[in-house]
Amino acid sequence: GLITSPALSALARLYLRRGDADADSTIDEAMAIIADTDEMQRFAPLVATKAERAWLLDRDVDAADDLLDTRDWAARLEEPWFVGELSWWAKKLGVESEVRGELPEPYELLLRHGDWAGAARAWQSIGCPYEAALALAEGDVAAQKEALRILLKLGAEPAAARLQKELRAKGVRDLPKGKRRSTQRNPAGLTNRQLDVLEALCGGLSDAEIAARLFISPRTVSHHVSAILGKLGVQSRTEAAAAAYKLGIVDQK
Repeated sequence: GLITSPALSALARLYLRRGDADADSTIDEAMAIIADTDEMQRFAPLVATKAERAWLLDRDVDAADDLLDTRDWAARLEEPWFVGELSWWAKKLGVESEVRGELPEPYELLLRHGDWAGAARAWQSIGCPYEAALALAEGDVAAQKEALRILLKLGAEPAAARLQKELRAKGVRDLPKGKRRSTQRNPAGLTNRQLDVLEALCGGLSDAEIAARLFISPRTVSHHVSAILGKLGVQSRTEAAAAAYKLGIVDQK
């Protein structure tokens, strides 16, 4: 019943984003449960998920009016996160480009100012890498390749495949591959982001240069470097690079 609808909604979004065949049936099941309710917090996430499905899979927009009506409903109830998400999908689907009402920072930066890099940083700061990747995908080729790396790490195959297609159409080659680091290749137990920082560090990049490449702040890079040194049991960046090569975490060029 209604108690299970939030869980089904979250599961539907997870299935959709990783390309699971159960996405459609789970969305339909969740929609059936809430069909007669008037609770924004149950309805808006599913409407957004259906809109995302249309975009990911190049389907016709299912009930575009529902998308805009729900967005306007969220605005009347002063629910800025729902307003932002629904406005985002309305724009991506070409349903409507007008942006209304108060928006949270990531959506404000992206939708009103076209600041995809700032939006990506805002999403990363609150622990939303998928959304950060979608923001980066609005940027230049370097940003799109970083977005692709993030999506592949997350196992977000539909979004990754869509972006790969777009990049290939632009003539871009040497695209990031899928999950590339096994446990055997990562004996120090570094996180994916720490591995990215370590690879850049091994290339001789400064904190500022790493921050620019990965679309994060220099302070965040500094935190990652400290964590990397601790996990590798070394005292300096030079020693970290040497350890990375010795352990086979990073291929020496």
